[in-house]
Amino acid sequence: MNNKFKSFALSSLALAVMATTGQVVAEEDDSQAMEEVVVKASRLKGTATAVMQERKNQAFVADILGSEQISRTGDSDAAAALRRVTGITLVDGKFIYVRGLGERYSSTQLNGAAVPSPDPTRTVIPLDLFPSSIIESLSVQKSYSASMPAHFAGGNVDVRLKTIPTDFVFNMKGKLGGNTNNFDDGLTYNGGSDDWYGKDDGTRAAPNDLTQLWNDFSSINDLSQEDNRQIAAQLNRDYDPISESIDPNTGLDITLGNKIDFDDFRLGFLSAISYDNKWEVSEGYEGQDYTKGTDGKWSLVRGFDEVDTTEHSVRFSGMLSLGLEYMRDHRLDFTSLILHDTRDQVSDKRGNTNNVLLSDGLRIRDSEIIYEEREMISNQLRGTHNLNDWWGLGVDWFYSNARSNRYAPGNIETRYIIQDGYNGRPKQTVYLTTLMKAH
Repeated sequence: MNNKFKSFALSSLALAVMATTGQVVAEEDDSQAMEEVVVKASRLKGTATAVMQERKNQAFVADILGSEQISRTGDSDAAAALRRVTGITLVDGKFIYVRGLGERYSSTQLNGAAVPSPDPTRTVIPLDLFPSSIIESLSVQKSYSASMPAHFAGGNVDVRLKTIPTDFVFNMKGKLGGNTNNFDDGLTYNGGSDDWYGKDDGTRAAPNDLTQLWNDFSSINDLSQEDNRQIAAQLNRDYDPISESIDPNTGLDITLGNKIDFDDFRLGFLSAISYDNKWEVSEGYEGQDYTKGTDGKWSLVRGFDEVDTTEHSVRFSGMLSLGLEYMRDHRLDFTSLILHDTRDQVSDKRGNTNNVLLSDGLRIRDSEIIYEEREMISNQLRGTHNLNDWWGLGVDWFYSNARSNRYAPGNIETRYIIQDGYNGRPKQTVYLTTLMKAH
């Protein structure tokens, strides 16, 4: 059992320079030349027209989804929106694989910069962390180009966030819902008082004595039996599943932004907050070994004929973007983003094994608790400069600093061997084993 955060940080600085020159020679003409007219305007990014124009101008194969298209389909996050792209596979509802290739050949960027994954077992980023309210567009590139990272292989997904709005914007959306499975009671346990917004209040955390051993890099194998027993007694053991009514799914999205024009400058900001609280109750079975008897009937030799699962997920995010423009030729953008996702799952399973037979009046009961918090924090500073007096020289640069954290205070698995009582409930506990997985 380990309550430490696993952190993964990544910083990058990129610079791109483009220069164009041209010369036109014309014969002398006594006629009056037309005065040059230059019109400058900000391109409306994320609109259907802008997306079509970008796709047409690209020299490589790519699919682009704008914010308008995402809002029309009603997708709640980036992962759900990318399911509509040809050649994209969504795994576990959060991980994107391009052309059916594994995560080794898929990469993810945020505004063109690489960001670390909060899952230490995977290189791809769970895209369900990005709510649709902060997304300007999604670009899926399936062929290599000079702008791609060196580890590009099968495909790349670039999540582009919104920046300076064109006008004042204020949107507030509330969500209330559920599903038919949630009408019945679900499984919960005595967690923490802050579980409603996806944070552990310390109930699941490791005791101070065990934390001190980790900080001192001391081996727990060297502990005496008495010290070992004392630390084990301090662990939280109140993980018994409780059957009770489930709250409805709730959510809230707030977006606020505006721009201010003064002289040759334009200043704008955009802020967004998203909160989503969801419950999912399911019932099923898990067959591991079926055998056909002499009477022609199939019997479950090993497996679980009753599997009750309740998953509670909480996601919240916050974004702040600041932008400054000068004469449409120079622009600075700063974006700060925090994404947080919590998964809390309770499973209660009843069945039998080869050694624990239903014919003997015995069954096994497995209870499992999975609690995990994932978080990503990113700060980016980008600049675009058009130097018209310097032969059309253009300079684009950005600095990105991102880190991800994963907090898994411990997964609990408990197995009982029970005698069947009324309605399959245990009448007498015969044997008990508990396994606490370290994370």
